[in-house]
Amino acid sequence: MIGLEKNDRQKVFDRFVSGKSSQERIRRVLAISKWLFTPIAFLFLVFALWQSRLAIKETLEQSQAQFLALSICFWMVGHLISPWFACVALTTSGAKIRYYEALDLHLRYLPARYLPGGIWHTVARVGGLRSLGIHPSHLSSFVVLENVLAAGVTLLAGGILVGIGVPTGHMQQIAFLCATGSLVILLVSPIGVNRLILRATGKLRYTNYMAAMAIVGVFWGIASASFLSFAIALPSAFAINEWWRVVGAYLFSWGVGFLAIFAPQGVGVFEAVAANTLASQLSFEAAVVLVAGFRLVVLLADVGMWGGWLILVAFRRKRATF
Repeated sequence: MIGLEKNDRQKVFDRFVSGKSSQERIRRVLAISKWLFTPIAFLFLVFALWQSRLAIKETLEQSQAQFLALSICFWMVGHLISPWFACVALTTSGAKIRYYEALDLHLRYLPARYLPGGIWHTVARVGGLRSLGIHPSHLSSFVVLENVLAAGVTLLAGGILVGIGVPTGHMQQIAFLCATGSLVILLVSPIGVNRLILRATGKLRYTNYMAAMAIVGVFWGIASASFLSFAIALPSAFAINEWWRVVGAYLFSWGVGFLAIFAPQGVGVFEAVAANTLASQLSFEAAVVLVAGFRLVVLLADVGMWGGWLILVAFRRKRATF
């Protein structure tokens, strides 16, 4: 800034704080942070795996395959619930989409979840919805509601359960604070969506909003059952004295990982928070690695639903040609 006139300095400052420039700078910082954090998280998981390899080997030898299979099945069922949210969320804002169309977009683009960045499944579905003629403001409303409700429901329920389940201390305070903040955000979200996004193109009513929230609650109930089955399948790793503590730890950890925008799909953050919250007989490193193993359950469920859907669609098309 040395050598610039006062007016020039003001122009530079205005350019720095301008919306477009700031947004580009924020996107750049987030992109860099994701690219830096992701390999660091994976390196830590590899290090933790090596450090606790003997304990993990013993735990896996005592695992119960039937509960692992049940965990995969629960997550597969969850995929059938998610499209209902798209139907309800878009209907509440004035657009309409059939369940089969939402299910097709959801399952067909499942592999996009595993592309770097963690956002491409949403991007692909939004592109598909746009091709069906959904108005851009309705798509924006859908994306906002999907993210707000996912974070809000998990942190509200998880925060309450963790706050009740842990002894008095910082974790309890953080959990209740997250639950309170989530409740406030959930209550005011319809107002923000109507005033800032939909405006004259539609209106989000509280009754419809509560229906969308109920669907999200059902999905996370099924997802929690999947994680609980996974934890039960590893009896030498996690103490399942009270199932609601495990559910609370899972929901709270997922919500915190979701808010960690520098970590794609909460990788590393979800595992660390869950390992610190769950009651485990193993070391922190071993618990982190085993919790990360739940991502393999999700992967297998995703592959199963994606492959099954492609086969079903191909069969229906072949049948229609005769």
